[in-house]
Amino acid sequence: MDAVRVALLREVLAGTEWLRDTRRFAGALRGSVGAHGGGLLLLGTAEYEPWHLAAHLDEEAARSGRPGLHPTLVRHRVPPGAPAHLASGLDRLTGAGRGRTLLVVAPQGGPPPGEALLERVDDVRRGGATVLALDGGTPDGGAGATGGDARELRTLAHEVLSAPASAGLDLDTVQHLVSAAAGEDVPPGRRFRDRLSRLAARLTAPPPEPW
Repeated sequence: MDAVRVALLREVLAGTEWLRDTRRFAGALRGSVGAHGGGLLLLGTAEYEPWHLAAHLDEEAARSGRPGLHPTLVRHRVPPGAPAHLASGLDRLTGAGRGRTLLVVAPQGGPPPGEALLERVDDVRRGGATVLALDGGTPDGGAGATGGDARELRTLAHEVLSAPASAGLDLDTVQHLVSAAAGEDVPPGRRFRDRLSRLAARLTAPPPEPW
């Protein structure tokens, strides 16, 4: 991580509503998997696989002693010979209902989720699962990627976090921050500099094996 990114994180995180929203979203994720214990399903779009988030959630699950954060990465296309932990296709969503948590990640600027995928997400929600959505925001900092399908995804989700693209945060950075916040409860008295130092260390660390 370079000094510009550290300075940006300091500016963005210190005393902002976005920090509050990120911690709220991470808390909703932590609370859902902790309360239901039915497993966390992580889903991207046909063009974007959130494997980096999967890796860091897996790391946080082990580090924090919260096994519910261990994700199953649901893939639109499973290549031949994929290892078991990367071999779950869209059929994994079939029948996923009460007790499950589905986290959908959709980047800004890419194709929207699509009607077929939205129908699957709707089925999961109707089955009783908790649905969360993390998207890449808009170029002007608005609420998420443009397009009717993107708006529909946010409507289906119980909790939504849109990355503040206007602040210079990319979706990968936001995923680091969410995974770090999901794995720990920060005591109110902890100094901001200490929190930033922990986040910076996580951002510079490579994704854990075998992702």
